Amino acid sequence: MKQLYAFLFLMLTLQLVQAQDLRIYDYDWKLSELVIDGQSIPIPESNAEVQTIPLRFISDDGSGAPSFMTNVCNSGFGQPQFSTTENTFLLEQFFATLLLCEQPQNQSFESTYFSGLFFANIPGIFAYEISVTLDGSGRVMLVITAPDGSYARYFNSGLSSKSFDKNAFTISPNPASDYIVVDFKNQNIKNTTIEVYDNLGKLCLQKTIASQQPVNVQNLANGMYFLKVSNTVGTTIQKFIKM
Repeated sequence: MKQLYAFLFLMLTLQLVQAQDLRIYDYDWKLSELVIDGQSIPIPESNAEVQTIPLRFISDDGSGAPSFMTNVCNSGFGQPQFSTTENTFLLEQFFATLLLCEQPQNQSFESTYFSGLFFANIPGIFAYEISVTLDGSGRVMLVITAPDGSYARYFNSGLSSKSFDKNAFTISPNPASDYIVVDFKNQNIKNTTIEVYDNLGKLCLQKTIASQQPVNVQNLANGMYFLKVSNTVGTTIQKFIKM
């Protein structure tokens, strides 16, 4: 009987410790509502430049840590540090690429979204809640609330493409000095575009590559960079160091 109690206590302890809601990784999310400083921000209607505002969490971005990426015209990404006792995460940095939207309404929304929800609240503790809607549709909803009370509401737009997470490709060598090689691990992936951004979001390099094709990084200054990979499977980002 004592062994049974000990087992039940252990299982309860494990459940309490692993409080993070892992469903956050299960779906690709689509932005449905944005409220900044108590003001509802209109989301641009689908247009040639921006169809939806996606959000995707990855359990391991290749560095052993979780990350997320969201897009308007540009890509914004960060590495959340999830709490083990409650549904919150610490976000210390948020990065965004620096391209200009062609349509003014997209540029205005992107600035408000990235700045109002993320940049204005870092470093800070963000809360998140995942629930199933009660309208019978079976949709899953994710609400992320910033420290200042601003929040974004997302709905699932499909199962996450987990095959394009940490196992999608590797970067070697990392750190690198002369070149990097992107290896898609024998996946039959074609028409892959890579973009290299510095930690200020500036686009430093863009090209189309094949698997295991060397990419020259000699002209990059030493520091941390983000490699964005886009192809028919999906889009994801990994970090590498130039030395």
